[in-house]
Amino acid sequence: MIYTQLTKKALKLSFEAHKNQVDKTGMPYVFHPFYLAEQMTDEISTVCALLHDVIEDTEYTFEDMQKMGFPQEVIDVLKLLTRENGVPYMEYVEKIKENPIAKQVKLADLKHNSDLTRMDVIDESALQRAKKYSQARESLQFFTRENIMPTKYYLNQDKLPTIPTPHDCVVTAVEYNSEFLTLKFEGDISDHDSIKTINPNAKSLVIRIHLFDPTFDTYKRKSKLSLLKGEGFLLENNDKLFKKRFKPMQYLAHYVAYNSIIIELFRSEYVVLKIESDFVEFEWIEE
Repeated sequence: MIYTQLTKKALKLSFEAHKNQVDKTGMPYVFHPFYLAEQMTDEISTVCALLHDVIEDTEYTFEDMQKMGFPQEVIDVLKLLTRENGVPYMEYVEKIKENPIAKQVKLADLKHNSDLTRMDVIDESALQRAKKYSQARESLQFFTRENIMPTKYYLNQDKLPTIPTPHDCVVTAVEYNSEFLTLKFEGDISDHDSIKTINPNAKSLVIRIHLFDPTFDTYKRKSKLSLLKGEGFLLENNDKLFKKRFKPMQYLAHYVAYNSIIIELFRSEYVVLKIESDFVEFEWIEE
């Protein structure tokens, strides 16, 4: 357990809130948040683990916690961890993915709740709960760092690397700032022939391109013929393509040169990115 003034305050509130409650095995419920807190690695995650069920299972409110002096960062995580009435369970789990601390706490919570050795009697309802928790864990673990296999390809070397091409896979999200252009392939890409030959264990992929110049060139072309002829028009503002109402794009190919990479995408028309970069990083998300 991490002991600070804030975690001690959370310890006291957790004990007070849950002191008259028992879990499904008849054990004092407060043992559960204490157990999760022991696994956390920093102050905020420890506090959130201790308090993760307080709002949902007791009379305390977020306003009460704010008056007690818990920081907004803690309140925001607890709001994600608190399931509101009427919200489908997996919809609730999906929202937790938005916050790494909430995800860390929920994964520990699901693992503990799935431990059938805690049960004196394993009946059908216990098995169904364990199945539900297992599905939630799979969903959350899909994009955690433990499932990611990063590989860097350096473009500033005498011998240029061979970078695998996720041909025909769909880019469903883009992050774009002054340092990186990040392409995310969110969803199961394992059925694509290109992925089967590159990484048969991969379920998804993130490509992160380091930018020398955040104002890289983007071209749009109507046809493959115009693409081959080098025709097309230059976008004056990449934000229009990547930040405003981004729509999924098909990844076609890329071409590597010294300190640069050209990427071809397609969405009703061809999109070509000409990027100055010293390295490209692939993060394979595996089963």
